[in-house]
Amino acid sequence: MTDLEKTEAVSQQLLCHALEQLLELKEMPAADYRPYFAGWSINSDMQGQAPFTCIHHPYGEAKRYAIERDSIDKKSWINETEGILRNNHWHVSRWEEGHTWIGSSGSALFNKDGLLVGSLTGGDSGGSNGCSNYSMGDYFSRLDRA
Repeated sequence: MTDLEKTEAVSQQLLCHALEQLLELKEMPAADYRPYFAGWSINSDMQGQAPFTCIHHPYGEAKRYAIERDSIDKKSWINETEGILRNNHWHVSRWEEGHTWIGSSGSALFNKDGLLVGSLTGGDSGGSNGCSNYSMGDYFSRLDRA
């Protein structure tokens, strides 16, 4: 059994209809795995928090990123009949650099301080081939609404 298999964690679901979880580790993973730990922010005001960075692995491919240098907005999920509260998402209407793809759901959205503020729920910034036209942008569940 490897050290990674021996490492245990307890998870706590934070958001309904979302993809993220916070984990409390019972012990540190072995240094050989080069773990990276990110902090988070539950700030509900994103003014002055730019740039925002999304790090993702579409379809499990190599790591990609997208950068939004402007402010992001609070917005309701595309389909309000799914039981998700109004203004429960951060919205990126257009990335200045990069984009997300289908298969990137759950990806982290970080603020200028490298703190997690949300995770990708859906949108259309790149589509399946990364070249789709924008019509709705990307939606990230808000960590402050967990």
